[in-house]
This record gives sequence, structure tokens and C-alpha cells, in this order.
Amino acid sequence: MYRVSLSRVLRQLSFIFAVAAVSTSAFAQSALNPSWVEFTPSPDDALTSADGRAIVSEYQLAIYVVGQSSAVRTISLGKPAVDPDNKVRVDFRSLMAPFASVGVTYEARVMANGPGGSAVSAVSNQFQYTSCTATLSAGAFSAPAAGGATSTSVTVDSSCAWTATTDASWLNVTSAASGIGAGTVSVAVSPTNTQSSRTGVLTIAGQAFTVTQAGAACTISLASSSAPADSVGGNGQLTVSAPLGCPWTVSSSASWLTVKTPSASSGADVIGYSAAANTTLSPRTAALTIAGQTFTVTQSAASCSIGLAPTLLPLAAQVTVSGTSAYTWAASTTDVVALQRSAAQYGAHTERLEQRVAVLERILTDRSTQLGEEIERLRDTPIN
Repeated sequence: MYRVSLSRVLRQLSFIFAVAAVSTSAFAQSALNPSWVEFTPSPDDALTSADGRAIVSEYQLAIYVVGQSSAVRTISLGKPAVDPDNKVRVDFRSLMAPFASVGVTYEARVMANGPGGSAVSAVSNQFQYTSCTATLSAGAFSAPAAGGATSTSVTVDSSCAWTATTDASWLNVTSAASGIGAGTVSVAVSPTNTQSSRTGVLTIAGQAFTVTQAGAACTISLASSSAPADSVGGNGQLTVSAPLGCPWTVSSSASWLTVKTPSASSGADVIGYSAAANTTLSPRTAALTIAGQTFTVTQSAASCSIGLAPTLLPLAAQVTVSGTSAYTWAASTTDVVALQRSAAQYGAHTERLEQRVAVLERILTDRSTQLGEEIERLRDTPIN
């Protein structure tokens, strides 16, 4: 067997035993808040077997409560390097931090394990832990919605191991997530896009560090400030950007510009709108108002196009010409030109239309009452 000792500081101790030393007596010296475990390695530490395997593959540290035969914890030490003075030294603080209880007396043994079996050291000196109460230089931080970074210093006994953990995914420990003794923990706060504030807590060396982040300002932005619309009408969309939970409504300044969906929402969304057909000869403008911001829609005028159909010509207007009642056209020079234009559009009716144009021209020039009979005949003759 070989003996193992634990000490508060790294130093040469008188009770370091080689594997061959088989003494099981307890060490007279006890340690308070030990920092290191130190032992003499097995004589076989650097040797290999005939098949090339290391005789010692790892060392294990078994921790016992004094007076109990079962280890409360067994920790693999791997195979640490041997120091020039033929001693193995392992930082002991982080190994005990997760489970050691204040005021309990412990002792330990080291086991050398390999393919051929295990060798166990004599029991170590006894050791205890006092309270590792830490203090933080700051216990809280107020972060803006855009995020930020902060840090706090940890003051604690040099033998005390500690960790830094968080209960919020938007809080990240960027340095010193664990430590032994004094240290500084750095924290990054992620931006928020929600309107409400939020609070997260980091536990650093057993102490609470609270971060409160302000909510995002309820600022609405539009993907565009204006859009055109065709005279025949149609549908359009507008993208609204806003923090989550930020409410807004939509209103229209004109009845021809209507909001399809949604008329009210919160956060980011897409507004659908519809423009009715513009039947006037003038362009028109209307606006959607979203949370005080204006989106303008300008619609083009209807096209000015005139068409004449032969079956709708005004043939039956009754007027008095030279004191004689007769049927004639309620015609003017403009009517003749329009009729001629219609005749050109409808080539199949050219002959009939030209006859009627000739009658109209004669009416305009001499207002003859002798044309009544011819007008009656033309009225009763359909245009094929």
C-alpha cells in the first residue's frame, strides 16, 4: 500500500508513503479546507506489460466519512503527470465542491488501477471544510432592451470552489463560469424584442445576481410609405415591423381604400388592403394610418375612351322644321364626326351608315322638309 495526504497548500509533507509502505495508521495531522491531494505514485506508474499495455492506467480518489466503510464519492484522477520530486499533486478543491458538507470529517484513499488489478493506499489524514460564504461586488444589473454586458467580483476563501449558473437563456456567462477562491464573472445580456421587461437570476458562488432588462420601445415601422394603384382597382399588402406585444390599429381615409386584414394586431404582421375601381377622369389619393404612421395609396384616373354602337344612334327625335312637323335628327357637326368615326370601326356596316350620314349632312345644310319620307324609310330599315 501507499499513503496519501491532503494539505491546504502545496508543500512537502512528512507523511507521504510509497506503495510498498504498508502502514494503516491514521495521520496525526488534519487539514482544514484542503487544497491539494498529494501522493507517491505506484512504482509501476511508468511500466508497461509484455503486451504493451500500461500497468497503471488510472488513479482514483475515494472519499470516506471518518468511521464509515463505504466511500461517499469516488473520483477518477486519470493518470496525472509525476512531478520531478516523484510526487503526484492534484488540485483538490473542485473535486470536493459539489458534495462536501461543512463540519463533516473526511478521509481518503488512492487506488492505482490497471489491467492486472488495483492497489489501495493507506488512509489519508483527516480533513474538514468550513463554510465557503462568498460575497459579490455587485448583486444586480439593469440592462437596456438592446442588451449589454456586466461583471461582478467574487470574494471567497482561496480554498473554496464555486460555479456561476443562470436561470435564463438570454443571460450568458462569458468568463469564469467556475472558479476557486476569488474571481470575476462576466455576463452578457441578449437584446430583447418584447415590450415587457424581464428578470433573470445568476447564482454565483451561492449568491444571487439579478439582471433586470427593460422592454423594447413600442416603435412601429412600415416597409414602405406609399404605393400606386391601377384605375381598375386591386389588392395590395404592407409589412409592419413592431416589437412582440406592441399593439397597433389600421384606419383608412377614404371609402374606396379598405383594410382587408388585419385591422388591428400586435408585433410584426402584414396588412392586406383593397382599392376600388376609379371611374372618374381624375387620379385620387387616400391613406392608411398605422400607429400614427401614414401609408399613401395613389390611384390613377380612368381612361377617357368613347365608343359608338350603330344600334344606339338617335334616329327618332321629333322636331319642327319650317313650321312642318317631321322626324329628323337631333344632330350637330359633332354627331356627324362621331358617326363617321363609328362607320370606320364597323366596316361591315359602311354602306348603311354612309347613307345616314348623308341625310344628316343635308339636314344640317338646308333643313329640307322633303326628307321626311326618306328618313322614315331609313328608320325602318335595320342595319345588317
